[in-house]
Amino acid sequence: MASANPRRPLLPLPLFLAAQTCSAVNSIDCNSNNTPIFDLSSPKYFQLSYQPKSNTSVAGASYYETGADAKTAASFWYIDFNDDIINSYQQCSLATGEFVSSGVDELISAGMPKPAKDTSLSVVLVGASEDHRIYYHDTDKNLQQILYNPSF
Repeated sequence: MASANPRRPLLPLPLFLAAQTCSAVNSIDCNSNNTPIFDLSSPKYFQLSYQPKSNTSVAGASYYETGADAKTAASFWYIDFNDDIINSYQQCSLATGEFVSSGVDELISAGMPKPAKDTSLSVVLVGASEDHRIYYHDTDKNLQQILYNPSF
């Protein structure tokens, strides 16, 4: 049975940019109508529950939801200062163009090997199940996979 408010993945757009000079993740104007704009003169940052580690990878996916509660949202993964992998879910405020935290920032790598210092993160949405697979290399350079079903 179809959900009353299905989540649909958008085409891949560069919604995130790891800030090189501070421990933050920049975002685009989320109401920029399919034209990603990174305003470097007045950058916007995601509000996060866990502080991102500088110069580490960010991976993400964007969504739009249909129905009465239609919205645009972003879900992304980053490495924090404890070398844990965190998922953050943010919703777009069409009025301001800023992503607003939904309060759902979740540590998803508990019990997993720590990521290598120079690893990249990659995320794959797995079909209609809405499961995500997050891939990274651990400190021994082995490829690791986290199967994650978001709670949002």
